[in-house]
Amino acid sequence: MRPLVLHIDKDETFRKHFKDHFPEYDVQSAPDGKTALKILSLPNNIAIVVFALAAAWQEEMQNIKKIKFLHNNLPVIILSECGSKELLIEALRARADDYLDKPLDCEKGREICARLLASMKGLIGSEKMTVKGKIEKVKLFLLANVFKKTGLADAARTVSWSPKYLSRVFPAITGKGFEDYRLELKMEQAKRLLRETHESVEGISRKLGYAYPESFRRQFKELTGATPTKFRKRTESAGYGR
Repeated sequence: MRPLVLHIDKDETFRKHFKDHFPEYDVQSAPDGKTALKILSLPNNIAIVVFALAAAWQEEMQNIKKIKFLHNNLPVIILSECGSKELLIEALRARADDYLDKPLDCEKGREICARLLASMKGLIGSEKMTVKGKIEKVKLFLLANVFKKTGLADAARTVSWSPKYLSRVFPAITGKGFEDYRLELKMEQAKRLLRETHESVEGISRKLGYAYPESFRRQFKELTGATPTKFRKRTESAGYGR
């Protein structure tokens, strides 16, 4: 299975050329950041984002920031046709992982993609992976989709295993049950949102897929020893976060 690249570019012709120039990857295209965010909101195996920016790039930069905030471990490469110093500075502020100018240097693009993908264990060639490698890929899938409704079957599909087999192997390799591990990831994101945003506890619980805020509050307290509200107050008083 080839790594999946999400390529965002308003230029339809360039989107087609991009696919032709990177045959070693599966490429999914989007015309703008808003569409890309919708794609990323669904369960996916996207390994890297290539975001092309034109002269009027300010609005799209906000979408890049949203992508990095919601999917903070997903590599993003900025592809720019204007190459201004201001854009480069804003790209770094948005936590972009690398930067390329148009016209695209394909060899340099391949080098950057390979380097970023190599840093993310388990994303390349699942059919050739060891069992441990496949578990790493499952863990990355869960992290990338922590805000989405994904389950054991979705994760098993990414490594071509049955859900039953994954549920047996996962704790043997990680020392934690699949659902326990997934819950820990949710709570880590909850703590990040409580530290770094002003979003309400109810809003965070919805974002993490809880039907009822009380269920979120109960699980958060069980795992952290504090309610979400107390955790937020404690981190604010300690000077963390915003």
